[in-house]
Amino acid sequence: MTLAEQLVSSLNRAVPEATFERARSHVLDWVGCVLGAAREPLAQQISSLVSINSGQFPSFGIGPLDAKSARTYAISLGNLLEMDDLVRAALVHPGPVVVPTAIYTGLELKLSWKETLLGIIKGYEAAARLGVLLDQFHYSRWHPTTTVGVAAAAITASSLRNLNASQTVSALSNALSVSGGLWHMRHHDVSTKQWNLLHAVNTGRHAAEMAEMGFTGSSEIIEGPQGWLEVLSENLLPKEMIQDEEWLIHQVSFKPWPACRHCHAAIDAAIALHKDFDHDEACQVVVQTYSDAIDFCDRPIPVTPAQGRFSLQHCVSVGLLKGDVSSSDFTENRLHDSQIEALRKNVRICEDPSFTQAYPNHFGSAVKVMNSNGKKKTVKIADAKGDPEWPLKDEDLLKKFYDLAESGGADSSRVQELAKALLQSPLSTPLPKILLSAP
Repeated sequence: MTLAEQLVSSLNRAVPEATFERARSHVLDWVGCVLGAAREPLAQQISSLVSINSGQFPSFGIGPLDAKSARTYAISLGNLLEMDDLVRAALVHPGPVVVPTAIYTGLELKLSWKETLLGIIKGYEAAARLGVLLDQFHYSRWHPTTTVGVAAAAITASSLRNLNASQTVSALSNALSVSGGLWHMRHHDVSTKQWNLLHAVNTGRHAAEMAEMGFTGSSEIIEGPQGWLEVLSENLLPKEMIQDEEWLIHQVSFKPWPACRHCHAAIDAAIALHKDFDHDEACQVVVQTYSDAIDFCDRPIPVTPAQGRFSLQHCVSVGLLKGDVSSSDFTENRLHDSQIEALRKNVRICEDPSFTQAYPNHFGSAVKVMNSNGKKKTVKIADAKGDPEWPLKDEDLLKKFYDLAESGGADSSRVQELAKALLQSPLSTPLPKILLSAP
């Protein structure tokens, strides 16, 4: 079998109850990310262009809208606060692509909660298994959440449409044939990253629709000549798709901090040092981390909230001074806080080869503080909080959801009803019923 056929075949194995429960948590997490971004400028801009209460599809922020407007609003906000989940080894954020694909396809087809969650489980599986086939060449140039996300969306939509194996392979192939997403956007404060999410979801959904209508695609799209891997990666072409009995959604990391994941282990170390941190003007801070963290997040003078979320200097300074990091720490006022600015100037970033060698299977960092009196202290973090080795507790995930919803201004009673429906509704419940209380 080709790699695409192997992947599609593997998705037919049994799904235990615990995996459905895990998928519920990822839906909750994505919805929280959308709710939390409601006051961001992009959310306000989209809100001004749509007709509120104009349809029956939940937007998760501004009430029910028509299908296209609801998808556009919710998908665009899913990664805006940098709190979306992550497959470490694949360097892919599946939630902001897979979850809205499943929700809006499931609503249109009037499916059950179980059918919707099954599509999510399969989409996460595709994202993880395809993402690990790529390499550093790919990640240095391409946005994997898009290049892999189109395929994950196609697999999710194919599951919800109950396509057969041949149709699913065609949907996967045609989605991958237009895979893309350049990292050029990293160099500018633009909305291209959000546009990429829309492209991935809409392309994957459309590929499944067309496959159902009879559009075919090559089963050799992944490993074939001029195919996905040959064009986007320098890896030796694998002969087999990696197999695992456990569904890989269980290996996905949740983010506790509203910043690029490359900052998280350093944030964890800084928070651990907070209690004994004695700040003075001569204080020196050294952050040791892996090379990609430096490429993405060595930003000593962030001037916008988006830049702050990608600044190791800012994130570590806040963690040291406050003992916590929240969305409010990335406002323009906080970016220009005199105490934070002073400490940022004393933060030095350097690569630690041991962290680079362990990456991307482990996102590690160390923070060393040296005070003017000669006192030194170092905290080393091998795996960031929210990774499988240091998982978030259920109560932590629920707190994150409520905190995000509150920061976005969502109605607390509706938010509580929605959380209860997402986490406790029987799997047989129709999806539209589960989302009745969505803001």
